[in-house]
Amino acid sequence: MKRVVCFGEVLWDIIGEEKYLGGAPLNAAANLARMECEAMMFSCVGNDALGREAVARLKAAGVDSSLVTADANRPTGVALVRPELDGSGRFELPFPSAYDFIVFSEDAEKILEQKRPDGVVFGSLAPFRSGTTKKSLVRLLELCPGALKLYDVNLRKNYFDRALVSELASACTVLKLNGDEVGILSPVLFGETLGAADFAARAAADFGCRYVVVTWGGDGAEGFGPDGGRVWVPAGKAEVVDTVGAGDAFSAGLLSALLRGDPLGAALEKGNACGAACVSHSGAFPV
Repeated sequence: MKRVVCFGEVLWDIIGEEKYLGGAPLNAAANLARMECEAMMFSCVGNDALGREAVARLKAAGVDSSLVTADANRPTGVALVRPELDGSGRFELPFPSAYDFIVFSEDAEKILEQKRPDGVVFGSLAPFRSGTTKKSLVRLLELCPGALKLYDVNLRKNYFDRALVSELASACTVLKLNGDEVGILSPVLFGETLGAADFAARAAADFGCRYVVVTWGGDGAEGFGPDGGRVWVPAGKAEVVDTVGAGDAFSAGLLSALLRGDPLGAALEKGNACGAACVSHSGAFPV
């Protein structure tokens, strides 16, 4: 069984009067745990009711929470979600939250040295918001030199810059983003607006990414491999209830397939299937 560490925010998506456990890396971990992977979450929650409930839900979902610590001074993260809006503008993310202070302890180092993860999932939000959290992510990546590292860009408002994205892209094996993010990042990273194929070629050349994967929502996904080849996989039909977390579910499916040694096309198909399952219900956490 492949072991994957998902690093970053644990938070609750607040949609109207309802709350749903979320956070991009947490969503990926919960999905991976359903795919014959040993999923581990590396984060920090508050020493509060929301934090305790989050950890309990992780354990119930089969996610290893031994790398989740509790912060007595900061609250568990929340995201105020407005589903009627598109893109990152629908999320309001209060600061500071416990996930802004993910500390790499001696215990964490011992656990990781023992576990030796096969894969790592991370994004832009948590390491951009906090130097403490970014330092812990860098150390995690250093301790997993042979792991398949998936960087889901997952832009949220202004929680990114060229330096951060360049550094994390240079550390990853798989760079995953959506079509809108290609348009946002190509002038930031490369000084001009590029299509997906040209973006992938530049990312491979400048950052050394083995795979670049671009999702297009209901239209499907395309991937670019180390040989410069392109694979396009259309999305299947899905009854859309809520799109929150669909990209995270896609990432989990994609990574689980790549870790099994599946070719890129099959991995994209797995990602599409997981994304379609996610949009069929409210909230990002698997049901």
